Amino acid sequence: MKVLYLTLEPPMDPALVVRGNAIRASGLIAALRATGLDVVQAWRAPDDGSRVPASAWMYENASELAALVEAAAPDAVIAAYWNLVPDLPPGLEAPVIVDFIAPRPLEALYEDTGTRDTETPALLEALGRARGFIVANARQEHFLIPYLLMAGHDPRPRAAVARVPLMPLRPLPGPAEAPGDRITFVAGGVEWPWRGHRRWLDAAADALDGHAGAARLIEFGGGYPRIVQRPDAVLDAPRDTSRSRLALASYRDYSRFLSQAAHVGLELADENVERYFSQSFRVVDYLSHGLPVVCNRYLAVAESIDAYDAGWTVSDTAELRKAMDEIVSAPGCWRAKHANVLKLVDGEMAAGDAVRPLVDLLDALVETADRSPPAGGAFTSLPEHGRAELERLRGENARMAEARVAQQRAMDDLRRQVQELWERNRQLSGRIRKPRRLSAAAVFREARRGAVRRLPKPADARPPGNVLVVTRSDLFPTDHGAAVKIVETARGLSRNGRDVGIVTDRRDVWWHGRGGAIRTRRYPRWLSLIGWPSAIRARIHPGGGLDVPNAFLYQPLVDAGYTWRALYVARKLDANVYQAEFPAFAQPCLRVRSVRGGRVVLVEHNVEYERIREQNPDLTDEQYWLLKEFEIGLCNLSDAVVCVSEDDRRRLAADGVGEHRLHRIPHGVDLAGSDAVAPRDIRTELGWDPATLILVYHGTYDYPPNLEAVKACAEEVLPELDRRGLDVRLLAIGNHPPAEFPHPRVHFSGSAASIFEWVKAADVAVVPLLQGGGTRMKIIDYFACGVPVVSTRKGVEGIPVEAGREAFVEDEWGAFCDRVEELAADPGRRRAMATAARAFVEPLDWNTLAARYVELFEAL
Repeated sequence: MKVLYLTLEPPMDPALVVRGNAIRASGLIAALRATGLDVVQAWRAPDDGSRVPASAWMYENASELAALVEAAAPDAVIAAYWNLVPDLPPGLEAPVIVDFIAPRPLEALYEDTGTRDTETPALLEALGRARGFIVANARQEHFLIPYLLMAGHDPRPRAAVARVPLMPLRPLPGPAEAPGDRITFVAGGVEWPWRGHRRWLDAAADALDGHAGAARLIEFGGGYPRIVQRPDAVLDAPRDTSRSRLALASYRDYSRFLSQAAHVGLELADENVERYFSQSFRVVDYLSHGLPVVCNRYLAVAESIDAYDAGWTVSDTAELRKAMDEIVSAPGCWRAKHANVLKLVDGEMAAGDAVRPLVDLLDALVETADRSPPAGGAFTSLPEHGRAELERLRGENARMAEARVAQQRAMDDLRRQVQELWERNRQLSGRIRKPRRLSAAAVFREARRGAVRRLPKPADARPPGNVLVVTRSDLFPTDHGAAVKIVETARGLSRNGRDVGIVTDRRDVWWHGRGGAIRTRRYPRWLSLIGWPSAIRARIHPGGGLDVPNAFLYQPLVDAGYTWRALYVARKLDANVYQAEFPAFAQPCLRVRSVRGGRVVLVEHNVEYERIREQNPDLTDEQYWLLKEFEIGLCNLSDAVVCVSEDDRRRLAADGVGEHRLHRIPHGVDLAGSDAVAPRDIRTELGWDPATLILVYHGTYDYPPNLEAVKACAEEVLPELDRRGLDVRLLAIGNHPPAEFPHPRVHFSGSAASIFEWVKAADVAVVPLLQGGGTRMKIIDYFACGVPVVSTRKGVEGIPVEAGREAFVEDEWGAFCDRVEELAADPGRRRAMATAARAFVEPLDWNTLAARYVELFEAL
């Protein structure tokens, strides 16, 4: 049997924030396929401005859906939501089944009157076209019956309803660890108007206040997520208290959190008619990750929780406090409940048994010989004047929905401001808390610390001036993107009338920028003796479990010499702006600020914890969470955080960095330097035929994504172009080339003092990157040199190019080669693309971007 499954969103992407309906659809589709059914998913294109990947199974209107239905020729159609039914073509012979899991008429009671007036007639018309229905529990089946009567169905024999509970999205990820020193409660979800949960969570937090340090409550919350957009709003919260509020996370991150860090799930809200008939997606997520649940006794799911003893059900906040005290005080009860959760998941929630009623319903409807219109045909369609009024009401409802979204954003902003004020108050209270021991030494120590904190700092009294940069040491020669960005930013700042000092892990020298020139300066001999030797440092710093290209970025965490060298240079230059390039280098900057005052600016070349996880498949979840919490914490301690792309800015905001700290200043390019350089005669130097098509790529090849990109060229692109009769060579520029490389048409140049003369010698620049983070500076360099670019989508990530204008963007190797061949055959196309690309980078000159840094400093 072939089933067409219609949804409101594309197939679920765990890398994004997802909605409950997407989880429901993914679970049902997987379960149906496991029974041998052929299930095809089609989805409606979003109408809210969200961008989704193109697909042959996405439709925008009823005519496009009719074409999909004709192509799929399904035996049955399942609509994941009732408002998808009107999209189906009239006269459809295949039976239609509607999933009625969300009691939408009850939700509408808590919204504007226009919502009910608009949706009720449309709901009845949609139910009238269906032959079968899906619900999640017995309560929902009873609630559905009156609506079926009004829609023209006759439920006397028994309505064609399949009771299919929510199922785990994937197999249980393994038992969560038993609570150790601290037990973590988790709650959250979308802030719906019918979810009166705030007083319950306040009561839970109050109960935990009596167990200081032994428990914490983490809340995920926010507005309704779009289909493919991460949330822009973040609910900032202190990370060292018993209660924290975070923005909605991607499903992958949320799932990892439940599996690795959480112990008990909370599903609590005031009782109302919507809650009574609902089925909570959150509860199923908690249970499927092995978490016992604390929930209201009136919920439908409470019956299963009690039957399996898989949690605690409560009727009021007094019972909630009692349950919280029991959980924290007696970890043994958690272990017993956890074991029962596994039995519940393998019992009632097992996908094979849960989906059986739906399979039986499909069999019955498909085998029915009667193909007459469904019983709902008895429902009288709306007359024309009624349809016009319905459309008017729908438009009015859409406008009110936009107003509600704006109001929700305003409330999120207010909530964030209140939370920040609460945190400041907490910090102030912590400062005046008396010592535990009232010894004379303790009193003196606290008084001294308080006095030092209140002493005026010399750098606080002056406007932002000279700049101290603390960063990695591989800056010279500047033959990789990070080095170019750091050095050219420093050079540009020095042209703006500021002295710039650059401090690295070099113990003998630092660099002094003034008037655009950067010169080497030496430290006093005594300063070189501070800190661990490099051999010991490599073994003890937190990055020791990472690969070499990443581990060295975390050296400042254990090398006290960084702080002393930074203090020395800051005093030498009288600097009061401390710029950290990469997260760990913010730590010595923060220490300098604590001594001298001033401002700390952290420059994020990538979202490092995400980049490292992508490039290190062996990275453990514990390492990932450690890196993430460390980076987010340093961002929030800094006065400002500079991101090189909007994607990075949004990710950091979504993961907990305050929006007011985040600023976007992209990578730049030396336009004057590019224009002053003539291309090398590579063909003559290397003995290549004058007709050879030269492709170019540059990077540092001890960075795995760059080496992987060159291998992709050698294994995918060059052989395909060779089969097409093109004489092609790849020029790979950059340091740390591999000792051996199997493809004879790849030439590694090694380190180059200036890449511009090499890049200008090429006909086409290729960027076949498959992984990596941040913004690819090589793209900007190619644009400046006037060389047309063919890239993967990953290669141009973070750069807002228009595909086909400034660059070709293709992820499939055949199409990638098509674009290279097109450019090789059409010099006019190459020139047009190069001209558009050059116009794109004109505003990205390093001097222009340095001025933006100065503006940021002066605003702090």
